[in-house]
Amino acid sequence: MIDHLEKALEDLSLPESPARLFDPIRHTLQAGGKRLRPKLTMLGCELAGGDPIKAIPAGVAVELIHNFTLIHDDIMDDAATRRGRPTVYKKWGANDAILSGDYLFALAIEQLGRYKNDHELEKERFGMLYDTLLSGVRTVCEGQSRDMDFETRSEVSLQEYLQMIGQKTAALLKTSIELGALVAKANPHIVSLAGEIGYDAGIAFQIQDDLLDATGNAETFGKVIGGDIREQKKTCLYVLAMEQLNNDEKKTLSKIYASKEPTDKQVDEVIAIFHKTGSITEAQKLMDKYYQRALSGLGEFHENEPAEKIKLLLEQLRNREK
Repeated sequence: MIDHLEKALEDLSLPESPARLFDPIRHTLQAGGKRLRPKLTMLGCELAGGDPIKAIPAGVAVELIHNFTLIHDDIMDDAATRRGRPTVYKKWGANDAILSGDYLFALAIEQLGRYKNDHELEKERFGMLYDTLLSGVRTVCEGQSRDMDFETRSEVSLQEYLQMIGQKTAALLKTSIELGALVAKANPHIVSLAGEIGYDAGIAFQIQDDLLDATGNAETFGKVIGGDIREQKKTCLYVLAMEQLNNDEKKTLSKIYASKEPTDKQVDEVIAIFHKTGSITEAQKLMDKYYQRALSGLGEFHENEPAEKIKLLLEQLRNREK
């Protein structure tokens, strides 16, 4: 199944010229990645009783949207590396990165247009595909805005954090699996159940990213350890730590986060605080809670073969190191 997806990505029409537009796109897509979102699209289609091959255009669309957001996020975060390689922003500059990201967005919309020739897909459902994808993109943008807003605040509640990652990360996983169910012509109830699985998995996935940023291996993680601290990101670890600190300790942590360029020593100090307050342990518990919710949601599908495939995927994510 994944081979068909990779072939579809390779077959995208990307001319050689202008190179400053298309080389960054090739650089991004050839970096690989987990292909988590298109996998969920195809598995969502299969889960709802459809042919996963028919979900490939929708899967390609959501993967292109994901990469579009990454290119733009790296500009906003001034990120130097992505998946162990230079970001488009650092390699080509902001202008070319913005334009390449925009082009990926257009390509994604074009992919959904392939369904207009599917005579088995009624007009209303064709429109639902577009509505679902664009709603997901709008939600991701809202989440990114909240994340940026958090950078200027010393305190963020756990509820606010969960709302932010629910929009910035979980929404696109939810969208991915819903698109697959829609291609399978599933009823609204099934689409909703599938979406909840994607959403819960997305929350767990982001909390795990927060943990890996502080406790992972730089070589396998593909990003600089402590990058969220350097970028003043109010992650789950920060939020949980602040709940345990006294006022003086909160001021110390806030001061480090307010530094435009924290030193390696300061980053290590923050990670030590995360360990000391137990925020790493609490974050792991919260991550497991949401992974378990996603797995429990699969029980609604009576342990059929596609449900087992998604269960295996979730277990692989739970044990990942990058």
